Amino acid sequence: MMEFSWILLSVGLSIFFILLIKPLLTKQKYQSKIKINNKFIINNDKPENIKSNQIIALRFSPKIKSNIPLNEVKNLFLRHNLSFNEMKIFEKKNGNKKLYNVANLIEPGIFENNKDIPGFTFFFQQTDPKTDLSTLNEMFNTMHEICQHYDAWILDDKGKSINRENLNNLLTFND
Repeated sequence: MMEFSWILLSVGLSIFFILLIKPLLTKQKYQSKIKINNKFIINNDKPENIKSNQIIALRFSPKIKSNIPLNEVKNLFLRHNLSFNEMKIFEKKNGNKKLYNVANLIEPGIFENNKDIPGFTFFFQQTDPKTDLSTLNEMFNTMHEICQHYDAWILDDKGKSINRENLNNLLTFND
């Protein structure tokens, strides 16, 4: 009888040991990666202004699919006081303040020699409701003038056509 109890005890401990080990073995087979991109700010005295990080972007896309040579783009943008910077995009400045940028419509967004451009992305980061509206209007005016040179659409990030009537709806402080 004593031998039978030792056998039962040994079998019970073996089953218990297997139950403890089995989850460890299965975790090694099915590893997955989780990427979390959250910013945690502790003891922030300033009120959070989510809207100040908002990027306003408009796409300039020719109606007839055709690529524009880079030299032609540079000449056109120079006439609109847009300068080519070290990041290989164009920027519009008012003194030392950067108003907006223009990138290539196709990723990675830079302008490279010997590569034609299918369209442009005009963009700026909202900072102040007082100046954002004037920046948006100036950006739109430049785009509108370029649209007359190239038959093109001005589109928002959802692909909807933008005109003067719905232009102000892009700014988040109007929400």
